[in-house]
Amino acid sequence: MTGVCGATLVGLFTTLPTDLVAVVAGVALLGTFSTSLAQTLADEPGRDAAVVTFLATASGTTLGGIGSACWGLVLGLATHGLLTCRPLRPRRRRT
Repeated sequence: MTGVCGATLVGLFTTLPTDLVAVVAGVALLGTFSTSLAQTLADEPGRDAAVVTFLATASGTTLGGIGSACWGLVLGLATHGLLTCRPLRPRRRRT
């Protein structure tokens, strides 16, 4: 149906204010976003790392010319490593 009325739909969206189009697109993505976030946070061992990754990436921070997507991965992997690694056992000395 959208393919048949595509020109009309495009014409409608070009006449609407850009802020309204952004709001409509955001509302359309809420279902996908909430489902993805729920699936990510359902995995309890990786929950903290997932939240740190999401927050660092969503922050939009750029440090040293490196964007937030890279920092999100770095911080998420570091968080996962710190929370899931087991402490090293000292080696037994052979006598």
